[in-house]
Amino acid sequence: QSLTIFHIIKFLFFFCLSINTQAANGQCLNGFELACEWLHDDKSALKWVFKTDEDGSNVVELKECEYPNCGVGVITTTWLKPREQEEWISFNYKIYGTSEVYLRIYLRTADGGGGQHQIFSQTGNYAHEFPKSWTEREVLLPAVSSRHRILIKAHIPFKEAYVAVKDIVLKGNTLATIATKSESTEILPNLVTVAINATDDTFINVSSGTTALEFL
Repeated sequence: QSLTIFHIIKFLFFFCLSINTQAANGQCLNGFELACEWLHDDKSALKWVFKTDEDGSNVVELKECEYPNCGVGVITTTWLKPREQEEWISFNYKIYGTSEVYLRIYLRTADGGGGQHQIFSQTGNYAHEFPKSWTEREVLLPAVSSRHRILIKAHIPFKEAYVAVKDIVLKGNTLATIATKSESTEILPNLVTVAINATDDTFINVSSGTTALEFL
């Protein structure tokens, strides 16, 4: 009987956790080393929106915020396993607005000793028209001896500002982005401004090959 009560309490705990947190889920296609889930940071003012692009790619974007409800949007992967060597991650992005608008990618370690490292940053520039095409970038991820996360953070301070990301590829494998929000797992602690397999956690859609990842 005591075991039954224990299991009931355990079930209620995880049920309450799931309804009080938010996550963006994707479905794993192949058992790649990355998981299948991006998590929203509830402390950030905005939530990334997931949609399908004209070419069928999944895109994640921040746009059309209404003042004063503008600010930062953050998503993160679940914990990733340690990596013994450097790896390249590529992605496509669009950004529009003043220099106050930005897109940043961080690597955050679990042990706390390594802290949080910015591995990519891009700001807006009104000298250019709204981007019609995507800009592709490659970023070198350092070797990490502990569990870690990849965080995507963007800031849009006014309605016209726009930031979007898609096609994230790691080691030649396409990471498909999440298309919907659903139940969750855990929320990032101590995120003030604002991804991929980990243990048994799950996080981004993954398909082999270098076709559109649809990372966000």
